[in-house]
Amino acid sequence: MLLNIPLNYLLIFGNFGFPELGVTGAAISSVIVQIITAVSITAYALGKLPKYKLLTRFFHFDKVAFLKVAKLGLPIGTSIVAEAGLFTASSIMMGWFGAVTLAAHGIALQIASVMFMVHLGLAEASTIKAGNAWGDKNILYLKKGAKVAASCSVLFSFIAMTFLMVFGDAVVSIYVDIDDPSREQIIHIGALLLIAAALFQFVDGGQAMALGLLCQLCWSVLRMGDQTVAADANELDPRTKVVLQPSDLRFDVLHEGAMGTKHHEQDWLLLKVR
Repeated sequence: MLLNIPLNYLLIFGNFGFPELGVTGAAISSVIVQIITAVSITAYALGKLPKYKLLTRFFHFDKVAFLKVAKLGLPIGTSIVAEAGLFTASSIMMGWFGAVTLAAHGIALQIASVMFMVHLGLAEASTIKAGNAWGDKNILYLKKGAKVAASCSVLFSFIAMTFLMVFGDAVVSIYVDIDDPSREQIIHIGALLLIAAALFQFVDGGQAMALGLLCQLCWSVLRMGDQTVAADANELDPRTKVVLQPSDLRFDVLHEGAMGTKHHEQDWLLLKVR
């Protein structure tokens, strides 16, 4: 966001000698930010986690592993496409009613998206807590964490709903040029749309929390053979080390005992989230 805002300011409006590109400038800005984000995260991971040998055998195509990951990721990707497609389709349909309605809808959607970030943050936190509780087999802690996260989401929904209904006009007016001839129409329609967005807070927050809590209530399984090995620190001997090799999706179990080091290579990978 810190990079996207100044790039939009330069490329959309043509400030400081940059060309005024309008919507095209916004698209170029978004692409630049996404590329820089991907490169930065990759560089950080390579520098922070050298032991995992990331990008090793990057150009080696493993059909079996690819199909496993695709099978796991397809439902996730489908749900994301469905959600994003819903909002995109709604924007297209709003455009059928004219530029004023489309502008009001775009403003209302941005405000609702900002509110949703709170629910998303709570969902991410609940995912981690649920994973920790499930890994520790602490059902009481799991239930307590779920209740706290859900209660925070519901509480914020009430606050957001009240805020949007009471101050909807004032919030929408921030986005509209004071000299715009359609200002009053945009504010009026935007405020009405924010009422719908306010009521939608409970549904949107509820689905985010549900996905966050359920996400880590299972183990991540990558089947590579006919046996199963559980890599759980609580179940392994303290002298046992689990070495994960992401390059070929195998792991080595090294047991350092009195009789020397025993090496066992397994064809299944079953990791419990900690």
